[in-house]
Amino acid sequence: MFNTLIISSLKILDNFLLTSKTILIQKNKAILAAFIVMLSQFMFYFVISKIISENNLIINAIVAIASGIGSFFAMKIHDKFSKDKLYLNIITSRNTKALREFCEYLKENNIKYIVTDSYNRDWTKSFAVQVFASTKDKSIVLDRYLETFNCKYLREIVY
Repeated sequence: MFNTLIISSLKILDNFLLTSKTILIQKNKAILAAFIVMLSQFMFYFVISKIISENNLIINAIVAIASGIGSFFAMKIHDKFSKDKLYLNIITSRNTKALREFCEYLKENNIKYIVTDSYNRDWTKSFAVQVFASTKDKSIVLDRYLETFNCKYLREIVY
């Protein structure tokens, strides 16, 4: 039983590292990703050799579950500490005065945005503001302002 716990723990760590490696590759952190691959491969071969020597279907199932747990933890930790997630808010309205006030508010709060002409489904002219909220705090500032927005608007959020 103790051996199974150790193997499972190592597999959780192995898949945590493997998922972290993928995230680092996407962020162009080659040296750190390469180091993590070396650690992960060592652990992988160690765990596989132990699983083969045990020759037990239950241990195989437990280690497979541990693999998923390791990847899950890596994704959750990455989401928690990631600062480079961009929330693109697209806000459209016909009310140009309200949108100008909104853009001034964005400027005061150092939130990047772009204003473009757009058209509604009935081909009437409207305006679209693309707001680039790079942090959750900026998204909260945006949410609070839009709660008090006194005109009709459409908002779409793209992550």
